[in-house]
Amino acid sequence: KIYYTTNLTTWTYLAGVLNKLITGNFNGDLYADLAGLTSAGQIYYTTDHHTWIHIPGLLDRLAGDPNDPD
Repeated sequence: KIYYTTNLTTWTYLAGVLNKLITGNFNGDLYADLAGLTSAGQIYYTTDHHTWIHIPGLLDRLAGDPNDPD
């Protein structure tokens, strides 16, 4: 199960099951977005925290930039 928070007090459930999850500002709006992989390696991301968008292809890992301020 996936939960997210914007205030560290209230946690909101986000439907879906991912084995790996990263955050980043994927659409340039200065808010954190989510991307993740299923156990089969399918790739999904969301920029609105409601709808998962599937990206064709398979991956076995995700990486982010620890020096990126977004």
